Amino acid sequence: MKTAILACKTLRHEIEKACEIHNIDYPIYWIESGLHNYPEKLHKNIQDELDKLQNFDRVIVTFGLCGNSLLGIKSNNLELIMPKVDDCISLMLGSVDERRKYGGKNGMYFLTKGWIEGERNLWVEYQYTIEKYGEEEGNEIFNMMINHYKSLGIIDTKCYDINEIMPLCKEIADTLNLELKVLDYSINYIEDLLTGPWDDERFIVVKPNSEVRDFTLEL
Repeated sequence: MKTAILACKTLRHEIEKACEIHNIDYPIYWIESGLHNYPEKLHKNIQDELDKLQNFDRVIVTFGLCGNSLLGIKSNNLELIMPKVDDCISLMLGSVDERRKYGGKNGMYFLTKGWIEGERNLWVEYQYTIEKYGEEEGNEIFNMMINHYKSLGIIDTKCYDINEIMPLCKEIADTLNLELKVLDYSINYIEDLLTGPWDDERFIVVKPNSEVRDFTLEL
């Protein structure tokens, strides 16, 4: 089947590494990561991109539900392959179950090189808040926004040199009073998404001429 990849730029390093490992040469069409802040815009952008890919048979979509942005996406003549996850963090960590280990009262904010390179990342939002409201009021506002986070988790997928981002990550953690932790995870889930086979437990297969429907993410 003639296959393409529709991918979030947040996962660029991991997807390119997986393609290198498995000699995958499918064309990749990138979606800006900042659109996650606007679910309706993300939904429209993904649908518009899929509408342009009608000369393919299958598109591997490297998104989870992402704030329900994927719900109602129409496949048209395409078969769509998606990971059965809520968002990119669960995809990076390998499962929704694994993501939930870092929730609760001691929440963790996750970073990778891809997230840092994103146009609407945590650090950009912080600097914008300080610039807009001043240092004292800006810090109060931002601390309220992230008060349920206790740590900053750097996901080391071995797809780039983590030392390239550690100085900035340390600065972010120190500034926001978060404990800095490095988490070692493989990209096996992403590799399986790109190569198949796609079992029902971890993947969603959307048939041609149908749409993405809600699905249960159970523990």
